[in-house]
Parts: sequence; C-alpha cells; structure tokens
Amino acid sequence: MASACRAAPVRVLFPFVLSVCIALALTLGAGPKWTPAPVPPPTAWAKAGARSWTLCEDLERKVMSVQANAVGRGQSLPGADESWSKHAVRCPNVPAVLLQAAQDELSDTAALDPESGELEAMFEAHRERTARALRWLEAGLAEAERRATFAHPQLRYYRAYALVGLGRYDAAASALAEADRAGDIERWRSDRMFALIEVLRDDLDRALWLAHRGVIDAPLQDRSISRYIHAYVLDRVGASDEALEELRRLRRESGHTGPRRAVESVLPMHERIYLRALDHQASGEKSNAIRLWNAYLARPEPTEPDKELARRHLGELEPLPPRVGGP
Repeated sequence: MASACRAAPVRVLFPFVLSVCIALALTLGAGPKWTPAPVPPPTAWAKAGARSWTLCEDLERKVMSVQANAVGRGQSLPGADESWSKHAVRCPNVPAVLLQAAQDELSDTAALDPESGELEAMFEAHRERTARALRWLEAGLAEAERRATFAHPQLRYYRAYALVGLGRYDAAASALAEADRAGDIERWRSDRMFALIEVLRDDLDRALWLAHRGVIDAPLQDRSISRYIHAYVLDRVGASDEALEELRRLRRESGHTGPRRAVESVLPMHERIYLRALDHQASGEKSNAIRLWNAYLARPEPTEPDKELARRHLGELEPLPPRVGGP
C-alpha cells in the first residue's frame, strides 16, 4: 500500500489514495496497544492566567505585607471583597490566608456577645467557630511543613489562642510553649496568655506572677489588654477589691471596650460571662451584673470554687434587708 501511494499519479489519484491512507492508518492505530500521549503539566505561564491561583497569591501577599508591618494583628484585614472564611475555602493551601480567616473567627466577639442573644445557641456557635479556626490554623502549619518552609509566626500563637477558647488548656500551654521556643511572639504576649491559661488550670500563684510581668513589659499601646488580664487574675486569687478598682480605672479611659473584647476573644464563653459581669459590677451597673452572674452560675462549665466566688460577687450586689427595731 505504501508503494502504491508513492507510484500513483499525484494529480489523478491523490484525493482517493490520501483518504485510503488516512483510513488505514487510523485502523492500524486503533489496536489495544495504542495509548494517547500524556498531557504535559501546565507551565508557569499557564498557571499565571488562572484566576483562582493568582487570587490566592494576591491575598497571600496582602496578608504578609500588612502583618510584616505589625498592623492588623488579630484584626480583620481591610481591602478584601469577600469574607476571609470564603477565601480560606478557595485557597486551602495558603497559610497566610488560613491565618487571617482564623483571626477573623476568633476576634469577632461582637457576634458572640454574651448579652446580645440566647446563650445556648451562642455557646454552640462559639464552639463551631473556634473549632473551624483551629482546623485552618493546623492546616496552615501542615502546609508550611509540607513546603519545608518556616511557618508564619502567628500560626502557632493563634493555635494556642483557639485551644484556650475550646477549653483544652494543657494543649494550649504546649502550643504556646512551642510558639515561645520558636521565637514567634514577644515575651510579654506569651506571659499574659500563659497567665490566662494558668488561671484556668488553677495555678493561681504562677498566673499572678505572669500577669504582673505582662503588664510591666507590654508596650504602651498594648498595656490596657495586659491590665484587663491582670484584673481578671487578681479577682481569681482573692484580691477582688484591687481587681474592681483596676477595672474602674480602665473604664475611665477612652476606648476601654476594645481591650476588654480582646481579652474576651481568648476566653471560653463561660469565662467571657464572668469577665463581663465583673466589669459591670466595677462600673456600678448592678442589674446587668446580677443577670450575668446568674447566667454564669447556671452554666455547667465552671468549677465549684469559681462558682463560689461568683456567688460572693452576687451576694455583694443583693440589697440588704431593712433594719429591724428602728435606727
């Protein structure tokens, strides 16, 4: 057949012979041993044209740029056209994006205000959001390990943050110690976080020492958060008068709700109720304080010693009975 193709007059037989040759080639090539050639992987230039890939790269650069300048730490990053939770779903292998999504989940205390809704639903929403943040943080750490690169310095710290919120205090202490060893955070930040963990683990002496050091070493712009933590620890060690006085001083300063909410964002939901009740009591808002102390005492999470302290605070707010027998 090949010689016939070559010998035939081109002008007369070319269309017929060409069609026969093509049909024969297709028939012979259709046997069971024929396999298509493998498709080569996309080049870097092809990837650059993919919107989802470039979007993730742009978001990563934005997060890294802002946090490299120590701005937006623990806050919602401006300039995103969608929520960071959606970006985390779209970019599940970008540690910086996963970190920012987790920070948004952990820091949005306005959505989980213990005075703004039904508490049982709020406790469940807090568990779901904190657990989701923890999954993102652990995925970010795993991706950094897969890449054999340094993990983003905030990933370990916020992993401890989420573990405290979930009530896993021993795991939180281990995660925070790991962040400390890696040099990811300043000592004053680890001190005050460890102070909260030790209070919740009932090591009150160590908690007081760490909280005090966290106030002394913190820079001025972050000292109010350390002072709220110190007041919280003072109350739990039995120095309630000093704690209330410090909360009153903080109340007289402008923007005091921001530092309080920052501390609340670390705590489990039942301890958020405790701190809010104590803050209302310090400011003389008795009805709000009484309502929150009762809500705290109705929860199953607090230990009996913590409930006893809450009962004492509640007793201080109850009106005294009228005097009997005249003045």
